[in-house]
Amino acid sequence: MTQTRAFAVAGAASSRPLVFDPLTGAAHRGPQPLPTGRVAMDQQQVTGWPEEQSAPVLAVRGSSGLFTDPPRALPMLSRAGIVAVNLLATRLDDTLVCSARRLNEAGLLVTVTTNRPGLPRLAEDLVGVVHALRVQLHAPTECEHDKLASPHQATFQQSLTGIRSAVDAGLPVQLLLEAPLPGTGDAERLFLLDAAAHCAAQLRMCGLTLLPRPGGSAGRPTTCGAGQAPEARARLLHRRSSTGLQVPTRIGIGRAERPVSRLGALARLGTDPVLAEVA
Repeated sequence: MTQTRAFAVAGAASSRPLVFDPLTGAAHRGPQPLPTGRVAMDQQQVTGWPEEQSAPVLAVRGSSGLFTDPPRALPMLSRAGIVAVNLLATRLDDTLVCSARRLNEAGLLVTVTTNRPGLPRLAEDLVGVVHALRVQLHAPTECEHDKLASPHQATFQQSLTGIRSAVDAGLPVQLLLEAPLPGTGDAERLFLLDAAAHCAAQLRMCGLTLLPRPGGSAGRPTTCGAGQAPEARARLLHRRSSTGLQVPTRIGIGRAERPVSRLGALARLGTDPVLAEVA
């Protein structure tokens, strides 16, 4: 069955433009020219295109001139090839809804990524304002997640309650789950994968993305790029497909998919200090 939803297209003049998926946070390389900006396309077709490390999305944390002075900010975004904004929600409140609404009305594709409590109160207000919501968990079990969560982050039960509220309100929701790198603990990853898939299926979420767990042997964030054991990535996804659970699953490879709490330093567009990291 064909499922059409909104994507954001950058580099339309190119023979192979970038297509940003608001649900997964991934950018796909399209095979032919497409209109720039928000475009309704077949989900199965787009997600079948190859992924790229770079994405035409701006990740914004906290207050930003992007919201208070759109006429000044939007031309800079356009020149930088940015067609989507990912709001890294450190607080779930009415300010977030207002900011998302302004960006949406300006023609940008808007997503929210969060690991904070407070979704039940805002879920209905975000419908029609954001194109997708991504909720991050440290682990698919309550004990492990709550052990790893910071005091200001949502507990496992708070996250589940927020996800249920968002799904019931009609928001498309993706589960982001931290996991060990491919090849460094396949047994653990398979357990996490199955547990997360069951969790996502029970909550009626649209999909599951595995993220690199912060740290690693060097003590710094890592990415699950194509150069890091692609055969392990393929084996994990094959194992996942054999469970019979109808939850689209991918392994995150992009810089924009690092956990919210571990994003890098701020970047600048021109000399504007209020715009955050370009993914």
